[in-house]
Amino acid sequence: MNSLTPLYNSDWYQELIEELKAILSEAHFSASIEVIKGKWELGRRIEEETKNFQRAGYGKKIVEVLSTALDMSDQTLWKCIQFYKKFPEKKFESVVGRLGDGKTPSWHKICLDILPSHREAITSSQCHHNNLLCLNCRKRFKKGEI
Repeated sequence: MNSLTPLYNSDWYQELIEELKAILSEAHFSASIEVIKGKWELGRRIEEETKNFQRAGYGKKIVEVLSTALDMSDQTLWKCIQFYKKFPEKKFESVVGRLGDGKTPSWHKICLDILPSHREAITSSQCHHNNLLCLNCRKRFKKGEI
């Protein structure tokens, strides 16, 4: 018999464990929502400034310019823009209820399940990349090749 068995079997200990698990679960949820909110806010702000970039002569290079300045990948910024375009609400709180993932939302799930794949974005003209790098095989493609 383990010396901690009485502790494990006590009601107060079991209640403490349940409370601690609830705290961790809520913290994880809050962190995930904040990451998702940040991605949505990035997409919103970039969309709001698109006309300024076009007037400055950058046009479709907006993501290339910003990804360099922010030290982020083009693909991540495009996903942020797609996410905002998919949910162009006035406030992010309206978006949360539409994600349909209960207590387990994540940016990864949004990219996989809600946003169009890169191939779909290219064929629907939402993608403005001229050269594409396949993340699986690292092969470069031109836009018309896919």
